[in-house]
Amino acid sequence: MAEFSNQFHVIAIQEPKVIEEWEKIYAKPENQFSNLLSGKSEKTALQNFIESELHPRFVYFSDYKKIYGNINLNEYLREEKGDRADSIEYIEEFDKAETVRNLFYLAELDMNELEEVKESPSKCIKLLNAASNRLTRKLNPAWKGDPIHVDLRYNPGNIMSVVISDVHRDGTVTNTGLLNRRAEGFKWTFSFIVNFAAETQRAELKEAILLLDEPARNLHPTQQMGISDLLKNLAGSNQVLYATHSPFMIFDYTPGNLLVVELDKRKHLSRIFYDYWNADDKTLTPILYGLSRGQVESIVDREIGTNSRPVIIVETMSDSMYLNAFDKFLQDPNISMNPLNVVAAYNKNSVLPLAIFYRNHGYRTFILLDNTEESKQISAQLVSNEFSAVQTIFFELEGKKLESIEDYIVIEDYLHPVNQTYEIKLRQEGFSNLTPEDVLSKEGKGNLEKLRKIWQEHSDDDWGKFDNEEITRYICEKIALEETDFLSDKTKDQFRSLYRLIAERIRQYQNVSTKSDLDKFQKAKA
Repeated sequence: MAEFSNQFHVIAIQEPKVIEEWEKIYAKPENQFSNLLSGKSEKTALQNFIESELHPRFVYFSDYKKIYGNINLNEYLREEKGDRADSIEYIEEFDKAETVRNLFYLAELDMNELEEVKESPSKCIKLLNAASNRLTRKLNPAWKGDPIHVDLRYNPGNIMSVVISDVHRDGTVTNTGLLNRRAEGFKWTFSFIVNFAAETQRAELKEAILLLDEPARNLHPTQQMGISDLLKNLAGSNQVLYATHSPFMIFDYTPGNLLVVELDKRKHLSRIFYDYWNADDKTLTPILYGLSRGQVESIVDREIGTNSRPVIIVETMSDSMYLNAFDKFLQDPNISMNPLNVVAAYNKNSVLPLAIFYRNHGYRTFILLDNTEESKQISAQLVSNEFSAVQTIFFELEGKKLESIEDYIVIEDYLHPVNQTYEIKLRQEGFSNLTPEDVLSKEGKGNLEKLRKIWQEHSDDDWGKFDNEEITRYICEKIALEETDFLSDKTKDQFRSLYRLIAERIRQYQNVSTKSDLDKFQKAKA
């Protein structure tokens, strides 16, 4: 064992905390190692010692540890004694009794004492009231949202009922009823906190490794963040490992603290990524949502909204890319978009709710729309939600309506990236360079619709669908690289007219809007 200790110091030389803990163990009188070997092989003795003294303890919490509204005390006592009825199917039911045991532990409820007083209603009520108050005091520090009151009630048939009430800030108590009347997420949260609170107070979780499978998956996102805070606090004295698919359960994006597990389809084995950004894009979806949480918070934070630059909401990512790229390209301080935040909606259906969210949280909000029928419906809905006509901007040029932002680009200029992209992409499918005459000869509202018709005519030639976003990327990349010889002065002037239109609308809105707007929408919401 002395040799083992020497080896231990060599191996753990970079881990002073590990060595410090080992030396405490090594110095204990009960660990005089010469006594360990009596009647055993050295290998067995060492294995036993490591298992009992050094090996970390794992505590696994699963979704099935759940408390329901009524507890059959006869069944509970049988479970406590280890008596179980045989069943065709083997089911691990131990945790029902374990969770109830934790509930009674927090309430400091002695079952023997309950047995003595249950025939005397006054004494039974007094005992259970005291237990209920103790239970409530211990649970509320970990409970997110309005406090709750837990009431234990004894019923005929040796049934214990768990009754929950909401306690509001003004002292009123509402929504009193059995725990099983609550939503699944509420029951899960209640049971989860009971187990954690009880086993933490018993010190059973001290310095253990806690394993959780999909904690809080039935909860509302804000409640999930509450459970996330609870786990964060536990991580001070424990190592906590849990699996989740929810972006609201991620609170630490430090490499090594956040791991990604995905299936290796070739080897049919799990792969663990410590550098999680190298995982598959689909696997990363909840992480990307979590990383974007700051954008969501910027919408709902009223202080940010009232002190921010104007926001303009656009229908597509292409619109956003063009607005930002041409702003840099034109370099005109009189019409620069720098005082403006451009927000791309997920799709057309997202424009209305997104605009309302921003407006209601204090942002000076403008909406940029194309001239399709769907966009006109969005405009009407905005008006019915008390947006002024000034805040909705349609694409137009010299009084003429434009179908899309691409129509600000002269057709000769736009065909350059189209031909550059598709000459390579469709070389095997007989693509030949398009001319302005080819496009203008087609019927349609706007250049994009005409180009799509050309692609439809070549559907048998495997041209597929015309992808205007790919052309957007080409143009914006060339602007970033300052390779813009294909863009004419006329295209620049037409985009300048768009920026002037936006700037004029912002000035008009500032002249007519009042500070009472935000208060009005907040009062209406209340």
